[in-house]
Amino acid sequence: MREISPQYEEAFRIADELFEHAEEFFGCAPDQLHKLDYVNMIIGSYHEIETVMPRHDRIFHRVSDRGAEAIYYSAKVNPDIYDVMREICARNLTNEAPLPFLFRSFIIDELNGDFDRTKRRGRSSSDGFAFRAYCYIMARYVSDATGVPLTRNEASATEISACDALFDVGPRHGLDIKYTTLRDWCTHKDYSGMRERADLLRGYFVDLYLVRLGVLKRLRV
Repeated sequence: MREISPQYEEAFRIADELFEHAEEFFGCAPDQLHKLDYVNMIIGSYHEIETVMPRHDRIFHRVSDRGAEAIYYSAKVNPDIYDVMREICARNLTNEAPLPFLFRSFIIDELNGDFDRTKRRGRSSSDGFAFRAYCYIMARYVSDATGVPLTRNEASATEISACDALFDVGPRHGLDIKYTTLRDWCTHKDYSGMRERADLLRGYFVDLYLVRLGVLKRLRV
């Protein structure tokens, strides 16, 4: 039986709250996150993008000038953000919706072969990325916030970890995630690419949580 220390109770509380508010960040409950890929995870959670669905078969996006600038320049160095910008452009053009000036410039540069971007190394993110990345980001946050280790020494019968907190909280939110699965997402070399992508998002999602708590007044650019 795992020891229920004040430190672990705090880790459990934070993990529970993070899962509770996942829908505010992504537009869907935790048990639906596995359906999102990286592109739709960004589009659904970035506060500078508004998603509009005038009918069930139409979808486009309104992007603020500040958001368009951030996406445009990030797309030059991050192939995944390039995919985000390309997807927004495609959806808006299909639905005759307006695009920010920088997105129109992107289309022209792409047609002329002049958009200077970093080429992708390795495979693009797959289905299921959003859920794995969210669990990894949340485990890292729980560990940083409470001081419990990210994973535990499995030779110990009493040691606690952030992955244990997520495992214990999961059933409250309709999730059945094995501790070993969470551990592998957080540490195994097979998921190093997922963690690299998730680390690019980690600061942003932590800031979202801190704004909700009132620790930050607004999101940092």
